[in-house]
Amino acid sequence: MRNTSRRIRRMRRERAARAYRAAVIKRLTLLFAVLAITFAAGAAAAVGISGFTTAFARGADTVYMTVTAEKGDTLWGIAREHNYGNRDIRAVVDEIMRVNDMDSSQIRAGDKLNIPVTPKITAMRIK
Repeated sequence: MRNTSRRIRRMRRERAARAYRAAVIKRLTLLFAVLAITFAAGAAAAVGISGFTTAFARGADTVYMTVTAEKGDTLWGIAREHNYGNRDIRAVVDEIMRVNDMDSSQIRAGDKLNIPVTPKITAMRIK
């Protein structure tokens, strides 16, 4: 009887230890994955990849994200999609038209538009 109860306790301890090690390995794997993604996003932002044109070096207050219009896109839809500051959509459309030197809000598939984004919002979006 004693040997059986000792064996059962030892098996339970071993099972608990295995479960703990598995949980630690999962947490470490998740941590390294998050760190790798964060590092890659930071490196991409520093180099100017992923559609962002870095204007920080020139001391500008605005960063521009390049968006390529697809079939069925409208300027209003693109402005609504990239309105990170929840500003008035009309102001966003006007700003996009001004930055891209447009006379009307008509766009075609394949048009490349510079969308102004504030630096603080850009940093939040990259993370």
